[in-house]
Order: sequence, then C-alpha cells, then structure tokens
Amino acid sequence: MTEKTKIHPRNPEITRPRKNHITRGKCFKCGGRGYGNWRPDGGRCYRCLGSGAGGKIKNWAFPTEWKEDQCTEWLTDHEAKLQARRDKKAAEKAEAEAVRLDDIAAKNLKAAGVRAMNFKTENTFILDIQAKAAKYLLSQKQIDALKNACKRERDKKKEAKHDIMPPDGRQEITGEVISIKEHDGQWGFSLKLTIKCEGYRLWGTCPKGLGASRGDRVTFTATVNPKEKGFGFFSRPTGGRVL
Repeated sequence: MTEKTKIHPRNPEITRPRKNHITRGKCFKCGGRGYGNWRPDGGRCYRCLGSGAGGKIKNWAFPTEWKEDQCTEWLTDHEAKLQARRDKKAAEKAEAEAVRLDDIAAKNLKAAGVRAMNFKTENTFILDIQAKAAKYLLSQKQIDALKNACKRERDKKKEAKHDIMPPDGRQEITGEVISIKEHDGQWGFSLKLTIKCEGYRLWGTCPKGLGASRGDRVTFTATVNPKEKGFGFFSRPTGGRVL
C-alpha cells in the first residue's frame, strides 16, 4: 500500500466520496506515548489509559476506481466550497451585527441626546459610558449619570475660565464647603475639606471644632500654598466658624 493510498483511502462499496473512513488520532494529553511524564511515578496516562490513542477521526473515503489526482481535485474543490459558505455566513453575521449596533447606537443617541453622546472630555467615566453605548443598550440610570457628569464637566470648564492663582501666605479664608472626607495618612486620622473661594479652590485639614457640613459657608485662618491656577492647599487652620 502506497503512501498516497493511505492519504486517500478507498472503499469498494461506495460510488461517491463519503466521510466513513474512521481512524484514531494520538492522545492529546500524552502525545501518543501512553504514559505521563507529569506524574511522579511515570505511570500511564489517565486520559488514554496507556493506549496512546485519541478520539475517533472520520476521513474521506473514495471509490476504488478513482485516481489520486481525482481524489486530490475533489478534496480541493470541496474545501473551497466549504470555505465559500463559511465566508458567506461570516459576512452575513457581520452585516447583521453592524445593523444591530447601529440600531443600539441610534436608540442611545435618542435617549441620552447628541450633546451628551458627543461630549468631548478626558473624564474616564464619561468616556466609558460613551464606549458602552456603541455596543450595549444603556439603562435609564446610565443615561442620567452620563447627563449629570457632562453637566458637571461643563460647569467646571465655565468656572476654569475665571480661575485665578490662590494668594500665598497666612490669611483669612472664606468660602463654601464642597467636600468633606475622612483621611488616614502617615500622621494619623484627620478630616479633610475642600473649600470653594472666589476664583479658586483650597484643600486641607478641617479646623478643630468647626462642625461644618457640605454646602456651608465657613471662615478660618490658615496658610495657603498655591499649586496651580484655580487650586491650592491650606495648612495650620485656626479659628474656624460657620457663617
């Protein structure tokens, strides 16, 4: 029996090619060796139980009167037809997916609005929702969160146009408390404030006994250290009171 005959098996009982020639491949776990080198005792492979044989594989069998060229030509033509069908199905699937994504994007655009969906920013939260809107249908909570985040960004940009450099040195600070957070640093636990003043914001430790809440207007004396236009730090606050 020649090598080509092994590649193209024949069956005298068939008149056209059929996938009825069954062979066994090698065990994928041991590679056909029948034993496992990963086992401490070098014992037999638990997948093939030492036989080295894998699962059954069906091959094409051809009529006995066919020549090798006919077998090769038929297999090539058959594979080309299969690939053409695969490509057609893939194209149809891609086209259907594109239509589905376009429909989702249109619904999200209508629900959230053009202004929110096309908002230009570096805010990762807004960019994440905008990216999800291209693949998934947004919920009402996501739409509301996107609109609110865009509104906050627009307000920040408007305020940034009027920002000034915070004055340096020891001075009296008067402004609105916009953030109160607990902070556990290298010097222990403390309460941190963000104060909104005229044209800039300051961040630092809350004065002792201030008792302020978010939205309150407060005044106290502290040392201001400017960082950039519109923002700075304050330290050693004293004499705080709510207005």
